[in-house]
Amino acid sequence: MTTLDLDGRKPITFISAEKKEANILHQLGYAPAAAELRHELWKQRREIEAIAKHHLGLGSESSYTVLKQSTWIQGGFNICIPVEANLGKLSKKFIFRCPMPHKLAESIYPGTVDEKLSLTLENEGTRRITQKDDNYASTETFVSDMITLHDGRLLTNPNAVYSAEDCRAHMTQRILLRALSHQYINRARRNGPFLLQLTDINPSNIFVDKECNLTCLVDLEWICALPAEMLAVPYWLTGLGIDEIEEDHLIKFNEIRRGFMDILEEEEQGLGEHNISISGTMHDTWDSKGVWYWYCISSANAMLALVDDHICPAFSAVLHSDFEEVLSKFWCKNAEDVVQQKVDDNIKYNKELRRLFGEPATI
Repeated sequence: MTTLDLDGRKPITFISAEKKEANILHQLGYAPAAAELRHELWKQRREIEAIAKHHLGLGSESSYTVLKQSTWIQGGFNICIPVEANLGKLSKKFIFRCPMPHKLAESIYPGTVDEKLSLTLENEGTRRITQKDDNYASTETFVSDMITLHDGRLLTNPNAVYSAEDCRAHMTQRILLRALSHQYINRARRNGPFLLQLTDINPSNIFVDKECNLTCLVDLEWICALPAEMLAVPYWLTGLGIDEIEEDHLIKFNEIRRGFMDILEEEEQGLGEHNISISGTMHDTWDSKGVWYWYCISSANAMLALVDDHICPAFSAVLHSDFEEVLSKFWCKNAEDVVQQKVDDNIKYNKELRRLFGEPATI
C-alpha cells in the first residue's frame, strides 16, 4: 500500500488521507519544504553562530558551534537548532529557534512569521481578515471576524465538505454562531478589559520537575489578549479531542474540571485584587454552555460536532437537513451556486489525491 510523507508525522495512506477533513494535498508539500529549510539553515550555520554570539553576549573569547543536524528538533511551526557555547573550561547549550515559513503563510502574506494568530488557516489559502496592526475594541467585532475567517476557510479549502448536504450544514452552523453570539458575549465586558491568554498551552509545551512542579513554558509567542469568556479548563486534560467530549466522556471531563476549578479558586485567593473573577467567569461559561460556543470560535475543525453535540441541545433543538437546506440560503447570495462549487472542489481534490497515491480513478 502506497504511503506518502507528512512532515513531522507518520506516513499516510490513501485510505487515511481520504477520511481526513484537512487539505492533505497542501500538507504533502510540508516535508520537502522543511527539508529545504534545514538545508539552507545548515548552509548558514556560521551566520547562526555569529547571531548567537551577538545576542548572548558571553564575552569576546567565547566561541559558538551549531551542532549537527541529527540533534535538531522540529516542531509544528519551528525548527530548533542546538548551539553550543564554549566559554573556556565551561560549555553551555542554547537553542536557536527558526520559524518555518511554509507553515506560517509567509509566501502568501510576507512578514507573517512575526505574527502567528490565525496563520494556520491563512497558510492554506484562507483570506486574511485581521491585519497585522489591527486591534479589537469590542468582543462583537472580534467574534464577527473570527466567524468570517471560518467562512473563508469553507470557501478556500477544497476538502471542506464531502457533499451538498454537508456544505449546507457548515453554512447553517456559521449562520447560527452569528445569531447566537449575543447569548454568550458578556455585555458588561464587551469593550474589555481583555485578558492575556496562553492559547497554545498543551502537554508538549509544559515542563515540570520530578515532583511535577512547573519549571518552564514554551511557545509563548501564541499569547494574546482575548475576551475573558474564552477562558476554559483545558479539554486535553482528558486525553481526548474537543470533539470527542460527549456522553460518558463529558461526565469524566466535568469531574476533571471540578478538580481544576477547586485548585484555581484556591490559587486565586492568593492573588492581588482583580476586578474580574477568573474562576467565576469560567463557572459562568460552563453553566451557560458558552464554553462550547467559544470553542467553536477558536477551533479550526471542531465546529460541526460542537454545535450538534452541545449548542443545539442547550436550545432543545436538532438540526435536520430540510431546515439546513432553507437556512443555508442566507449564508450568502446565490448560496446554492457555492454549494455546487464546493462539491466540484471536493471531486477535483479526491481525483488529485488518488493520482498522488497511485490509486485508480473512480467511475
